[in-house]
Amino acid sequence: MTGFGMNELRSILLSALEDFRQIAENLGQPESVLDSKSFYYGLFAQCFQLHRQIIDIKELEPLSDYLEDKLKRLESLVVLSNLQPYLAQEDATSPYPNLGALHRYLTSEDSDQVNRIKILKGCIDFESRDDQSTLIILLKDSNDYLKTRVSEPVVLQEYDSSIPPKARQRPPDGIWPAANLLFKVLDSRRRCSCNPTHEYVVQLCLETHRAKLVEYDFDLYLDLGEGWQEARVQTARVQTATSPKHRMPTIVVDNSIPVVTNTMNKPGCRERRRIVQKLCKDIKKPFPNYRLRLRLEEDSLWKLRSEESSFKIDKSKPPLSLAQIILQKSNVLNEKTKRILSVLLSYAVFHLHGTPWLKSPWGSPNVMFFRSSSGLPMRPYVETPLDDTHTVFPIGRTPMDDDDDFDPDDELSPRYPGLVDLAVVLMELHQAKPLDSLADICGVPVVDETNPAARYIFVREIFKQCRLGITDQTRMAISSCLNPNIGFTDDGEELDEHGLRDVIYQQIVRRLEDELEQGFGDLSVDKLDFLVQSMDLANGGWPIRLEQGTYMPDSSVSPSKEKRRLPDDTTRRRVRFSTIAEPNGLHQQSHLVAPALSTIISEQESKSCYEKGAISASSSCDPQSCNLPGRSQYPRTRINEPGATRPDTIRVLNIRDDVLRNELETELGKLFNATCEVHSLARASRDTHWQKYATVTFPALSNDKLHDLLKADEAKLRGPSNFQYDTTFLGITPLYDAGEEATTE
Repeated sequence: MTGFGMNELRSILLSALEDFRQIAENLGQPESVLDSKSFYYGLFAQCFQLHRQIIDIKELEPLSDYLEDKLKRLESLVVLSNLQPYLAQEDATSPYPNLGALHRYLTSEDSDQVNRIKILKGCIDFESRDDQSTLIILLKDSNDYLKTRVSEPVVLQEYDSSIPPKARQRPPDGIWPAANLLFKVLDSRRRCSCNPTHEYVVQLCLETHRAKLVEYDFDLYLDLGEGWQEARVQTARVQTATSPKHRMPTIVVDNSIPVVTNTMNKPGCRERRRIVQKLCKDIKKPFPNYRLRLRLEEDSLWKLRSEESSFKIDKSKPPLSLAQIILQKSNVLNEKTKRILSVLLSYAVFHLHGTPWLKSPWGSPNVMFFRSSSGLPMRPYVETPLDDTHTVFPIGRTPMDDDDDFDPDDELSPRYPGLVDLAVVLMELHQAKPLDSLADICGVPVVDETNPAARYIFVREIFKQCRLGITDQTRMAISSCLNPNIGFTDDGEELDEHGLRDVIYQQIVRRLEDELEQGFGDLSVDKLDFLVQSMDLANGGWPIRLEQGTYMPDSSVSPSKEKRRLPDDTTRRRVRFSTIAEPNGLHQQSHLVAPALSTIISEQESKSCYEKGAISASSSCDPQSCNLPGRSQYPRTRINEPGATRPDTIRVLNIRDDVLRNELETELGKLFNATCEVHSLARASRDTHWQKYATVTFPALSNDKLHDLLKADEAKLRGPSNFQYDTTFLGITPLYDAGEEATTE
């Protein structure tokens, strides 16, 4: 805390936001560079909106950390060396001397407009283009966060009052005992008399397990060095009548053969099973497209009949680690994929903390992704060897003062090193850089990472230097991971296992859940395990296409919001585009007619129109002359001579939900080095789901030029946002996205 009261903090922040809004206006108006002009206008809008929302907040006490965080971020942008004449005596004790000096300069009349612009550019360090985008995202997230505060009073919560209220079912608490037992049983079945001795590696799928209310199933891959074998392990819990929130779910103990329906033989017959004694015997089964079905009951592992895999991986390619992606393919890590992976990684700690699956130190090299035939499904696995080295960092000790072996510096070691590991992975993920690279950038000397205390101090120092470049809720989640008192009450008492997991959920997992759903409203945490199976991490989280022959979930649900069905109220008007090909049979898409707008009118409206003579039905079914009942026909614009030199249009896909029209024009203009105009940017109908597309015109580029650019260097033109381009869309073609007025209901 800075020692300021809440009203004073708010006053300082409001003044700073007004100053930055004025700076953005002064620098944006004369700016000729399109990228910079777009940034200044975006900064102006976000500061203006944030200023108004803070004024509307009535209860400030729960937002003290929030206000201070925003002030520190703005303070870091001001270059004090250029404002020395405007420093005041009170700035010596103020935590925000830069903002104070900047405000005095802006309220002075020491220079004309031309010199003022020159001085302001030297006073504010907006850094690189990427840093500017990060600043806009931070301010936008702040505005989204405060929207939940303006409409209703702030409610203090047990652990952190800054988390916005969100109606979400609490995840199951019983995964960790089942996961712990599973590891022990697998470990006990690995020993055999084979020569040479097998070296087992297990990949356990990281999930939220939110949808598994009756059974706790684990998806994993086993490897003996001869290829990966998929397996699903089934476990079940017993519902108890006493305190389900704090009672550990128990594993079903059932010595009888489970009765299931055998779909391959007679209905109702029992499925046979046998107990697993040696893992190697079953892993070597010659069924490449089938997965093992195992059932865990107490300390016994039973083998059931294998089933066809629903997640077919490309076994000819090794899995990719998160560390490799961060180091070599960081361009695929956009804001959407970062937030999704953050949630899944936090759930890994929530469910697997204290089990051998997460042996500290663990990190991004242990998080793996299996490739499919045409993509990289965003389904992370944690890699764990089955061997005799299941040791972890010592949890802690309370030695006597006269213990000769005791070093007081041992108290600097973190009580829960697995949380420090999570903090490291989250920093690497959101900064898209390995920890060593972050240390170099921040000027933090590398230490011996085998020393828990030294590593903990090392990580905390890096976080202090780079924290302002991380979004709000993620930053607070990382701060909680590095909090040395996270596992203790206010009285210094250590929390039990259930209390610790409750704190992990409230202070870490829930924050990341909220940030994901705030930024991407079409993603539900409750369905995340299912949704990520069809998201291509190598393509920025865009859905893997069915026509490419790659794996998709059984249902038609995708990461995009499901398309709304026609409502029961038939009086509501719907608009969609339709096209008719040229009668001469031309099939080149640049020669097709422009889309025609047709309005579907309700039955009542249609009847009324008939009575008024506005619409005349025809008995002919000729498409050229038929006026369908209830459908108004509009003239179709035809291009007589499209020509290769005509300025043309392209369709852009894989657009983030938070991208605005001017931001898209700026980024595309930079990538293509040409001025462009976005004609539509909307969540559009494709098959049965809503996805975001845009149609963009480049006045200075011809059809052939666009085609040649994409053919020559499409990878570069995708840019940091990983855009996709429909090369069949060059020219005037059917608009699948139908623009912003595609559907009105």
